[in-house]
Amino acid sequence: MAVSSEDSQTTKEGAYCFRDRPILTPKTVLPIFFAIGIIFAPIGGLLLWASASVSHSSMKWKAALIHE
Repeated sequence: MAVSSEDSQTTKEGAYCFRDRPILTPKTVLPIFFAIGIIFAPIGGLLLWASASVSHSSMKWKAALIHE
């Protein structure tokens, strides 16, 4: 059974065909990766700075019960 040129055209244009060019190429992925890094690096720095200024406080449970 030979495949005619018309049959090959319909399979090529079907729903499950490969594209000529891939979507995720280094030209598209790397700028997005660096843009996300530029956005989230200052946020991470701010969170690190804010967490360094947190003070630790503790209270014993017996002291809390006595004051009631």
